[in-house]
Formats: sequence, structure tokens, C-alpha cells
Amino acid sequence: MGLYAEQIAQTPLLDIHRERLLAQHMRTSDLCCRYGGEEFCCILPETNLEQALVTAERFRQAVADYSFRCMQNNIKLTISLGVSSMGAETSTAEMLLKKADEGLYLAKSKGRNRTEAVR
Repeated sequence: MGLYAEQIAQTPLLDIHRERLLAQHMRTSDLCCRYGGEEFCCILPETNLEQALVTAERFRQAVADYSFRCMQNNIKLTISLGVSSMGAETSTAEMLLKKADEGLYLAKSKGRNRTEAVR
């Protein structure tokens, strides 16, 4: 049972890379990778918070619109995103990740399938 559930969870995550959903919404200068079990991390150089929010929201909508193929079925899924940016109060990579994580939990607490920023 655990393996079956894990297969279902892994298939859409792999499709996000395989179908290049991330790449379609990122620039060549951006760096995106899987970060932890079901999380991705994207670093967008030379991008302010507002621009990052637009990019994240476009990606969120693309995932919601996409039909993932899993065990001979098409499934839909949604994602929640947290966004942060470097600044006076966020001067280290650790702080940046912490604030993005706070944004992710804020998005989940507000009902999921949304993008939230933490300054």
C-alpha cells in the first residue's frame, strides 16, 4: 500500500521536470531543483519580489491546468508556493529559505492552491 501511494505521489513530481513545466516558466539564468521530499526550490537571480510572485503564480496555474498521467489515469493537482527575496531583513540563504517556507505554510493555511510572499 505504501509503495502504491508513493508511486502516485512521485509520478506528478517527475512530470513537473520531465514535461519541463518548470522550464517553461523560468529563464535560463534561473536555477530550479527538487528540495526535500515533495518540494522544489527555484532561485531567480536579478528578480524582485513582485516579479518572483508573477513567475510563481504563472507556474502554479500551469500545474493546475496540466493533466498528469498516472497509472493509466489523468489526474489534476494543485500546488502551494512560498516566495521571498533577498533584502535588508533577508541577507543570507538560510533566511531566504526560511521566509519562503513561511510563505508556503501561509499558503497552505489559507486553503492551498495559492502563492504567498513573506518579506
